[in-house]
Amino acid sequence: MKKIFPILIMFAAVAGGLWLGTVFQDRDTGNENAAPSMRAISHNTMALVPPKPVQPFQLIDHHNNPFTLDSLKQKWTLMFFGYTHCPDVCPTTMQVLADVDKRLAKNEADLHKDTRVVFVSVDPKRDNTEQLAKYVPYFNRSFLGVTGSADQIEQLTKQLGIMHLQVKQGEGYLVDHSASILLFGADAKLHGIFSAPHTTDRLLQDYIKLRRAS
Repeated sequence: MKKIFPILIMFAAVAGGLWLGTVFQDRDTGNENAAPSMRAISHNTMALVPPKPVQPFQLIDHHNNPFTLDSLKQKWTLMFFGYTHCPDVCPTTMQVLADVDKRLAKNEADLHKDTRVVFVSVDPKRDNTEQLAKYVPYFNRSFLGVTGSADQIEQLTKQLGIMHLQVKQGEGYLVDHSASILLFGADAKLHGIFSAPHTTDRLLQDYIKLRRAS
């Protein structure tokens, strides 16, 4: 299991490189829809200025309801990409998000009421809506699990720089994936990126800072 972490770090670096490459490419060409610049909130959290628009996508949540770009307009969304058979990074991160949610409810009611957590599977072969309905509410009943076909998931992950790759292990496989948590505003735009490793205190502090600054 220890071999996963260097690969995840590599994925994060590659995703960051792709992201920054897009930023500079758009600026150099004078594109009026140029990608935003990055403003540090902490050593592992960046705010996007201005927020990045997201292209339309079509997925489904674990209640069998459509999850689309319009769905992001309902609340501020903390989005994490993973899979239910993940042995370490995913359950750890989901627990951090659950702890953040509890502390927001207790100490930041104004932010908590319009914040939600969405878990997007990068393993559509195994993670159907029934599987997500068993996994995601275990951490918090208000959390939403989302899946779709491989092409539908790729439509979202590619534009967000989320890397994911199947790695064969014995008779089955694991999925190496980016471990960042993304923050979308109620305007359905990408406002921030929280890089791994995640801790409850750091994520909570940075989320509050980013929200207060928006």
